[in-house]
Amino acid sequence: MIFLLLTQRLIDPLAQMSNIIDSYEDARASTKRILGIMNLPVRIQNADDATPLEAAEGHVAFDDVTFGYGDEIGLEDLDVDVDPGETVGLVGPTGAGKTTFVKLLLRLSTVRDADTILGVEDGRIVEAGTHDELLSADGLYANLWRVQAGEIGSLPAEYIEEASQRVTQQGLDSQ
Repeated sequence: MIFLLLTQRLIDPLAQMSNIIDSYEDARASTKRILGIMNLPVRIQNADDATPLEAAEGHVAFDDVTFGYGDEIGLEDLDVDVDPGETVGLVGPTGAGKTTFVKLLLRLSTVRDADTILGVEDGRIVEAGTHDELLSADGLYANLWRVQAGEIGSLPAEYIEEASQRVTQQGLDSQ
């Protein structure tokens, strides 16, 4: 009996050390992969006559935002206020809403229930209102809503023409 107890007291620390070494090796391998990606040479070069891109001055504010996918809530009662030039890190476990926050910020998902939604084009606010107000105004927001809803056939011809011109121009600029 004493032999088994002493054996267990010896094996437990060795098992713990083994787990620590495994974690260290995982972190080391991950670091090697990350550094490998960071050390890749940049293959995209600016054109000689490229216009310098200046940092946009902007303020991001989410006030009591709740967003979800179907019945599943991704963000609930979120309040965020980020000043121009401020750096913010998003951390949290899987399912905490980090990706959802970024999707909303980049307008990859649409907000339906908000006090004010801003429509921004070429760095300027061109519309402001609620979801219903902006849909009835039939402007930029309504067209973006139609695209996200898959209602491409109901887009105005001039919107499609302008989008085509932008795509064509971007293709020519990249050559």
